[in-house]
Amino acid sequence: MVAENPTLDELKREYRLTYAEYARRVDLLESLRLGGQPDSCAVETAIVALESARSAHSAARDRLAERLGGGMLPDETTITDGSVRHTAHLLWEFSGQPRGTAERDWARARQLVKAAGQGR
Repeated sequence: MVAENPTLDELKREYRLTYAEYARRVDLLESLRLGGQPDSCAVETAIVALESARSAHSAARDRLAERLGGGMLPDETTITDGSVRHTAHLLWEFSGQPRGTAERDWARARQLVKAAGQGR
C-alpha cells in the first residue's frame, strides 16, 4: 500500500510490484491446470487470489494513470463483466469444459470476483 500522497516513483514501484504478484498468481493457476485434475477448492482459491491480485494491480495502474493524467479517471467501484467473464471461463476450463454450465459458472465467478474485491 502506498502513502496518502505518494510520489510518482512510489506509484511506479507499486505498479511494478502488483504486476509481479499478478503474474505470479497467473503462473500458479497455470501450474494447477498443467498438473492434471486439480482439486476444485484449490482452483477456486487460486482464482480468488488471482482476481485479488488483478484488482490490486488495476488499482495501482489507475492511481499511476491518475497522477500522470491529472485526475481524469472515473472511480471504478463496480464489478466489471470482463472480470466475471474471465473468471467464469477459467472455472469452465478447469471443470473440463462441460456443456450447459454457463449460468452456474457465471454465478460462481461473480461470487469469486466479489470476494476478491472485498480483500482490497
